[in-house]
Amino acid sequence: MWLNLFGSHELNLVAPAVTMNTSKMDFTDPGYNQREVMAGLKPALPMPQLKDLELMIKRFAPVISFCSEDELIPVNAEFYLQKSWLVNSVSKNKITAGLTGFPGLSENGNPYYLEPLENITLRQLPAKTYVHAKPYKEIYTDLQYWFLYNGRNSATASVKWLIDETIKGYEGTVNLDPLGKLCGAWERITVRVNNDTGEAEQVYFPQHGKGVWRPIGQVQRRGTQVLVYAAKGSGTFFPDAGMNTPEKVRFNLYSSQLDFCIRHETGNAAEINFSKSCELISADYLRENKPGEPFWLNFRQHWGNPNPDHLSVSVIKRLVPVMFGKSLEFLLSKDLLDELVTYLLLYFTQEAKTASLAPKSRKCWQGEETD
Repeated sequence: MWLNLFGSHELNLVAPAVTMNTSKMDFTDPGYNQREVMAGLKPALPMPQLKDLELMIKRFAPVISFCSEDELIPVNAEFYLQKSWLVNSVSKNKITAGLTGFPGLSENGNPYYLEPLENITLRQLPAKTYVHAKPYKEIYTDLQYWFLYNGRNSATASVKWLIDETIKGYEGTVNLDPLGKLCGAWERITVRVNNDTGEAEQVYFPQHGKGVWRPIGQVQRRGTQVLVYAAKGSGTFFPDAGMNTPEKVRFNLYSSQLDFCIRHETGNAAEINFSKSCELISADYLRENKPGEPFWLNFRQHWGNPNPDHLSVSVIKRLVPVMFGKSLEFLLSKDLLDELVTYLLLYFTQEAKTASLAPKSRKCWQGEETD
C-alpha cells in the first residue's frame, strides 16, 4: 500500500483516536469493509504521517492548464501581502499589511480587507499552492490545494433572446464589465485519497458554488497528478477544456424568454506543474507533529474588497442597457430589467464575498466541500 507508493523508507502512520485496538488489524484484508469503518464497527484507517503526507501532496499535485500565457496566474501569498494595504472597511483607513503580522487589526472592532498596491504576476515571484490536509469519515485524506489570485477580470455572459422557444432577435455574448472584477481571490480543488489503498479516488471542483465531485477516472491526469483547467479571467477550476456554463437561468416576459449564463472559457495554451511548488500549511490531525502554520493563515477576513463600489442596484441598473446595447430591446421592460439587475447583483455580490474570503474562514476548511 503506502510502501509501494512512496518508496522503501520506513513508514509512520497516525491513527485517529478510536476505542478499538488497531495494532493487529490487517488493513490489506479483502474483508476489511469501509462501510463498517464508517459505522464504527471497525477501527479508522491510519492517516499518513508528515513525511508520507508531503510525498502524497506532491504525487497528486495539480497541473493547471491556462487559456494563454498571459492569463491570470496564481501568486505567492507572502508577496501579495508585501504589496498590499490592510483596509478598515468602515473608516477606510489603510495600513501596510507586511510579512510579520497585522498591526491595528482590532481597530474599532471593524472588519478589514486587503487591497493590493499594484499588479502582481508570476514573473515577480514563483507561485505556490497551499495545502490543507484533513481526515474524512475516518477512511480518506482530503487534500485541499489552495491558490491565490491577484484578482479577477470582468465576466462575460452568453445570451439568447427567444420567442416561443425560437431564437429571435439576438444570440451572442455580452461583456459585463465591470461585473466580475475583484482582487485577492482564493480558488481550490480537493483531491480525496483512500487511506487503505493510497490512491486518489475523487476530485472536487467548486465551480462558483456549483461544485461537483468527479471520480478520478473522469479526471485528466499527468501521470499521477490531476490536470485541471483554469477559466479565462477568473481562474476558477474546471475538469475539461472548452466553454463551461455551470449556471443557466431564464427570464420570462410574456411569450419571450431570455436565456442567460456566465461563461467560463478554459483552454490548454500553457501549463504549470505545481508538484514542486506545494506548501503544506495545515494538518491538524498530526497533533504535536503538525506543520507550522504561516502567520497569514489566521487572517480570517477578506483578501480583497468584498463590497466593490459597482455592486449596487443603482449602478447595475445604469450599466445593463450599456452592456447589452440594442441587442436586447425588450430589456426596456421594467419588470425584466429589474429581474435581471437583481440576479446580477446577487450573483456577483456572493462571488465577491466568497472568492475573497480567507481559506480558514470557509465552511469547507473543516466541513463538507461546499463553498
